[in-house]
Amino acid sequence: MDENLNTAVENEGTTPQTETVEGAAPAADPTPAETPAAEQPTGTTPEAEGGAEDPQPPVEPFLTAQFNHKDVDLTREQTLAYAQKGMKYDAERPMMEDLALMAAAQGKTPAEFIRDLKHADEQGLREDKLRITGGDADAAEILVQAELAKRREALNLRARQEQEAEKAAEQSTLDRLAGELVELKELVPEMADWDDVPKSVIDDAVKNNRNLTDAYLRYMHREGKNIEQNRAAQAAAAAATVGSQADKPPAGENPAIAAIMRGVWGSN
Repeated sequence: MDENLNTAVENEGTTPQTETVEGAAPAADPTPAETPAAEQPTGTTPEAEGGAEDPQPPVEPFLTAQFNHKDVDLTREQTLAYAQKGMKYDAERPMMEDLALMAAAQGKTPAEFIRDLKHADEQGLREDKLRITGGDADAAEILVQAELAKRREALNLRARQEQEAEKAAEQSTLDRLAGELVELKELVPEMADWDDVPKSVIDDAVKNNRNLTDAYLRYMHREGKNIEQNRAAQAAAAAATVGSQADKPPAGENPAIAAIMRGVWGSN
């Protein structure tokens, strides 16, 4: 049994020899030329078999905005993020205006005003630490740098908290709009997906924190008014054209004589 096992192990991986039947022609050794072409799948290459991913289709822009006089395509997530930043900027605008006013009072730009204010604060901090250390400049500088590092850490912590709050607000807005889209579909069945919702409706719902259905109804009301205004303008233009044609003298009539005759006989 051991001998058979050893023999099997030794012969493992070798090609078994085919016995030749007496009277039969020996089988020809296969060559690459005799290999059927069907064995190689048509249209496949080793690179394709290696698991290369199919190219992803380009992402369609959710909104096109203008920045620095150029059109910028934004995804839905970017649109919501920039909307949140715009709301934050609007909230901080009064503070920025106060800063500009204070800087102008000293004949400075806001950047210069902040730079000088920062320099004065650090100078006061160094004087305070020098007093604590009894005039030891090196020890005072160590305390100053430690205090500045503490301030930076507090600032970074606040920035992280604000960023987390912004992300939570963005996710909340996404969840809200997703639920409100379902409500809008019930009212307007053709609104099957976000692509069917007008961009101005979504912008209104995000920026003004308005219900999506409410924003859509307001949009339809505005569009209805615009249609009526366009119709009225077209009617007025048509009436003015007809009136100007009626005031023209008949073909071949002298305009000066026609004006004299109107003055003599009236409008008739």
